[in-house]
Amino acid sequence: MCDPLVGGLIAGAASLGTAAYSANEAQQVQSEQTNANNQWVSEQQAFRKQFLDQDAQLRNQANTARENTLNQISPTTVKANQATEQQRLNTQFTGGGGQPAGYSPVTASGAAISGGAADTTTKSDLASQVNQATAAARSRISALATAQSYGGSQFGFGTQVPLALQSGAQGIGLASAERGNIAQTYGVEQQIQPLHYIMGPNAGLAGSVANSLASVAGKGLGYAGAQATLGGAGAAAGAGGAAIDGMSNVDLGAQILGLV
Repeated sequence: MCDPLVGGLIAGAASLGTAAYSANEAQQVQSEQTNANNQWVSEQQAFRKQFLDQDAQLRNQANTARENTLNQISPTTVKANQATEQQRLNTQFTGGGGQPAGYSPVTASGAAISGGAADTTTKSDLASQVNQATAAARSRISALATAQSYGGSQFGFGTQVPLALQSGAQGIGLASAERGNIAQTYGVEQQIQPLHYIMGPNAGLAGSVANSLASVAGKGLGYAGAQATLGGAGAAAGAGGAAIDGMSNVDLGAQILGLV
């Protein structure tokens, strides 16, 4: 005969196994979550370092554009560029010899008056006047070259300074735009969350099934023990019935009446 207590012990052991299984599963989930958190921290640190490095590089790029612009429009640079442009224009206007292109000095012998020969005084006066006019023209040409070098000539102050300012502004603006782009990218990267591990709805299912099966097994063993006990009692009752059947009616009646 099997004691029903054995079924209860089996069910208790199954419950302990279920608890151990659930604890092991929870520990595994916690370990996975710790690894995910550590990986997330490493990624965020890498994102931040990349952002700071790129931002510093772009700041240097913008500062370089600003310094180059300031150097191009500094008084020393502007004066040197103006002198170079003035010389270039003067050479271009005068043909390279400091005189207007195609110019040859006028001499007294060559200063003939149309229609007849002129005296020496007239020729000298005419040559002097022509040469003076030429010198004045040369002075005006030089002044024009100087004015143009400050104005809108190809390499003049009025052309080069606006171009320098425009180029510097474009360099600074480009660096600023790129800084804004990487800042937006970094903002998105900061929104990334680590993986989250949780025990799902079927967590501990195997342990629950084992617990249920053990409980059923325990109840079955208890039922079997009870059946065995009842079976023994039934056998004893059957033996008693057979003994009663072997008695005669007279003996049975006398036993009932208490006579025997």
